[in-house]
Amino acid sequence: MTTENASSPGLPLATAAMVFSRPVAERTAQNTFAPRLPESLEAAGLEPKELFPLIVRYLYLHGYQTGSGIARQLKLPFSHIEPVLQTLKNDQLVVHRGSAPGNDYVFELGPKGHDVARSYMDRSTYCGSAPVSLAEYTDSVMRQSIRNLKPNPSA
Repeated sequence: MTTENASSPGLPLATAAMVFSRPVAERTAQNTFAPRLPESLEAAGLEPKELFPLIVRYLYLHGYQTGSGIARQLKLPFSHIEPVLQTLKNDQLVVHRGSAPGNDYVFELGPKGHDVARSYMDRSTYCGSAPVSLAEYTDSVMRQSIRNLKPNPSA
């Protein structure tokens, strides 16, 4: 499981990185926003089926990728997307191209996956971070607001 910080500075879009503020987003010693990782997809407000198009489009556009690489792209922990990848494999949309370090695999689209990917691509080409609700995005933005900061002349 990867434990990297899921925040992506400078991204104006609502991304999964912002949903990680759900339990409590804390400010670090440098007074920067640091969202917490969700404990599960459900805690992030996501269902596995919502990730299918993102994963399939990502593999369609980028070829093969490790499971942990896909998790980084979606801004979710590998442990959360591992069952989703297994479902896609069981449905023959993705196949193992080979093994990767750390109990991981390299995934690529199977023939059935290419057909499904083209269908998904007709609707949208987005294959970035997992989505968040507008409420979660708004909460994340408000937690980063400078509205409650007080100027300090010594700073």
